[in-house]
Amino acid sequence: MPYRLRYLFIAISLSLVSISIAFDLAKPQPAKTGCIEIIEVGKSISGKPIELCHVGGSHIGSKNSMLVIGSVHGNEPAGIEVVEELIELGAGDNTDLWVIRNGNPDGSNLGTRQNFNGVDLNRNFPTNWLPSVVGAKTYSGTNPASEPETQSLMRAIDLVKPKILITIHQPYGLVDCSQGADQNLDERLALLTGLPATCIPGEMADSPTNTYTGTISQWVNGRYPESTALALELEAEVPTQKITQYAIALKQLPVE
Repeated sequence: MPYRLRYLFIAISLSLVSISIAFDLAKPQPAKTGCIEIIEVGKSISGKPIELCHVGGSHIGSKNSMLVIGSVHGNEPAGIEVVEELIELGAGDNTDLWVIRNGNPDGSNLGTRQNFNGVDLNRNFPTNWLPSVVGAKTYSGTNPASEPETQSLMRAIDLVKPKILITIHQPYGLVDCSQGADQNLDERLALLTGLPATCIPGEMADSPTNTYTGTISQWVNGRYPESTALALELEAEVPTQKITQYAIALKQLPVE
C-alpha cells in the first residue's frame, strides 16, 4: 500500500475509534442508586399503592437476590427510613436488590399495627395460619391471605423469588433466628448490625397459642426451600446514624 494511502487508512481508523469511544461515553449509564424500575404489585384497602422498587446498581438476573420490606406493621416506621437510605446507597456487588418501602400504608397512616380492617398482616399469610379473635392485637383475618396487602406482598415475592427476604420490625432490637436454607444468615446480619441474633420466643407473639403463626417468613421459607426469610427487629427509637448503619449492613449482607 502506498505510503499516503496507508497514512490515510490509519487516520480514518483512529477517527472511527474516537467516535466509538465518544458514543459509548455519551450513552446513558445505568443508575447506581435510586429505583431503576417501580412495579405496583397491588393496593391497600384504601387504595394506596404498594410498590416494588428495583434498586440501582443491581446485577440484574443475579441469583444473589434480596428483597427488603421496610414495614409490615404500621406502628413500626423506622424500617421505612432504612429502606429509603438503602435505595440511596444502591445495591452491593453481585447483588440483585429489590425493596418495598411500606407493605401496610393504611396502618402507617392510622398509626396502627394492623391494616384498615384491623388485621395483623404478619399473621395473615397462608402457612400455619390460625383463626383468632376479632379485635385482638394479632387478629389474623377471616381467612388465610384475606387482605389485599398480604396478597400484594405475596405477588412481589413470587415475582422476585429472592434468595434472601428481610422484613424490618420494631422494637425488640435483635435479629430473629434463621429458619430457612441459610442457617447462618442471622449471625451474619447480627455481625453487620451489631444487634444480637436470637430466636424471638413464642411468648412475645401475642397469640393465644404463644407461637408465631401465619407469618411472612414462614410462608417464604416453606414456599421457596432455597430461600431464607427472617425478621430484623430494630430498637424502639432509632437515631439517624443507626438508620444509616442498618442500611449499610443490608447492602453488605448478600454480597458473596
